[in-house]
Amino acid sequence: MLTTDFAALVDFSYDSPETAIVGEPFEVIVSLDNLDSEAHTLLDLEVGDTFLETISLESADPTYADSYHLPLFNLEFYNYNVEIPPGESYEVVMKFLPSEVGTFSGQFNACVDSEGNCIEKTISIVVNSEL
Repeated sequence: MLTTDFAALVDFSYDSPETAIVGEPFEVIVSLDNLDSEAHTLLDLEVGDTFLETISLESADPTYADSYHLPLFNLEFYNYNVEIPPGESYEVVMKFLPSEVGTFSGQFNACVDSEGNCIEKTISIVVNSEL
């Protein structure tokens, strides 16, 4: 199903700290809520290269099936291919590890049902050497 107002059918949100400490992991909790009366499939979560410059993804729970990088789009794709039933939610806890001090931001997208149905957001964090 392709729609011009797809965000009204599937709500994509995330909870992330505003700051982190270099060398200490932080969590981003991703939520997808199916507001529709039909099932939808989370194909992948995408994270922009500018965010991942000095921040690595250490783990995801549940884990993704596979991942790959597309330099053309400057994105890392984490494939899930999991169905979200009507009225249900799907949550992923992503654990990242920053290796440098600075402010990092980039695309943070969820593609549902087709690669053309991506809900696009921006993620940003300030990484400090200490609190």
